[in-house]
Amino acid sequence: MASKVIVALLLGLSVNAFAAERVTMEELAKAMELLIVDAKKQKNEIQSVKDGSEKNSAEVASEIENLKQQLSALKEKNERAEKSHAALQAKIEALSKGGAVDNRRFVIKPIKEAVASPDGALHKTTARLKVHSEPSMESPTISYLPQGAIVDVFEIHKSGMAKTGLGWVSKYYLSPLGKDKK
Repeated sequence: MASKVIVALLLGLSVNAFAAERVTMEELAKAMELLIVDAKKQKNEIQSVKDGSEKNSAEVASEIENLKQQLSALKEKNERAEKSHAALQAKIEALSKGGAVDNRRFVIKPIKEAVASPDGALHKTTARLKVHSEPSMESPTISYLPQGAIVDVFEIHKSGMAKTGLGWVSKYYLSPLGKDKK
């Protein structure tokens, strides 16, 4: 582009010379300085655009690498979740096939075993219950029993709490099993 400007300037100077105007060497030197300054300016602009695109390319590459790492972490998390899901499915199947020890420290017994109990002290929970350390609703909760769990009741306290193998629960959410109904 600078060469086109030089050509145009030289043509303009030559036209002026033909028009009987004299062009001094100082005017020609000033014109050349302006052309050189303009050429440098254009060169710097081109270089800054080039540098900017290189910086943008580096930033994009960095962002892509960051996204790849995030994707890898999400894949690992998904694999762990799938393994956990499979383990939970296996526990559910084991529980549905007649009872098993659950990780929450209580035993779910099959109903047929509960009905066959000779002492009739087995009860079924009618709601999810907190298991307390003492026969009081204000005492610390040490565990939980799910709705439908079968528990042995050893004692009923005057506070309305029933003692089980795990601790104390509210007797109002227990239903007796294995007793003859009259």
